[in-house]
Amino acid sequence: VGDPYISRVQLLWNDTLQHPKCSGTLIDYNTVVTSASCTLNNRGQEPIAISIAGHTVAITQVQRHPGFQPESLKDDIALIRLQLYLKINPTIAPACPADPTTKFATTSLRIQMKPMESKTQLFLQSNQRCDDYQRSANNITDESLDCWSTDYNLIPGLCEIDQGGPLFSYGHMELYGVNVYAKHYGSYSPLITLKLSPYLEWINSFVLDRSSTPEPPITFPVDEQQEPLLLKPCVTKHGIEGKCMHAIGCMMEIRRQTANNSSATLCGFEEGADYVCCPEDDIGKLPVFRPRPILPVLPILPLITQVELTD
Repeated sequence: VGDPYISRVQLLWNDTLQHPKCSGTLIDYNTVVTSASCTLNNRGQEPIAISIAGHTVAITQVQRHPGFQPESLKDDIALIRLQLYLKINPTIAPACPADPTTKFATTSLRIQMKPMESKTQLFLQSNQRCDDYQRSANNITDESLDCWSTDYNLIPGLCEIDQGGPLFSYGHMELYGVNVYAKHYGSYSPLITLKLSPYLEWINSFVLDRSSTPEPPITFPVDEQQEPLLLKPCVTKHGIEGKCMHAIGCMMEIRRQTANNSSATLCGFEEGADYVCCPEDDIGKLPVFRPRPILPVLPILPLITQVELTD
């Protein structure tokens, strides 16, 4: 099952041999959430960049939760700020933190044969949560942690849990939690995830802090090599040749398409103005408006001839 959008990122380190194989999830175009234990390798070094959909972006800040202790899964969450905002495109989109009432989830797995490249998902239902005995046996006492059975009919060791990766709600619409512990699927060792809902206030304060990475203004992409749109040859959606014109200069075509419950063929935007493909015969012509009469036209009555009556 593929993600509708890409929000999962890979954490990158200077030393590729010593770093933990961890990932995270994009929750804003410059913010990643992961597990705190994923942000330190065995030398105490932090990741330097993230990779997503073939793009690499440097990391400027790593903030682990103040309650995090390296030997505990409680508060095992960290936020990463990127040096740049990722460009908005049809492929990459941040995940939304889930409502705490989410009942179904799917978690990301990593295939060992191609680490951090191939992945799949398995669906976790609410009845797969660990019972009290399993929680006690695995020393899971904090309510911010969820425990899931991983005893699938899989070859043990084939799939590793994506450490620091996402636990999505069903349909991948919301981010429910962060994977903080598991060995692999196909074993009796449970998957332990950290709920995001208790940390939403802390997450929001980090995401909304624009002091270190100001939010860029919204702009239209500009291609310096692009020719001016005015009078550029074009073809309408109905196959008629024309020229790109400012909308004001092609009111005949716009009015015609509006009357047909359609729209004029768009050439593009230039300096905030929209340009449409205008048939050459319509360039510069203004539509003729025929106002309706206020009163209905009465039919012409037949002429009545007066006849003088005599005795």
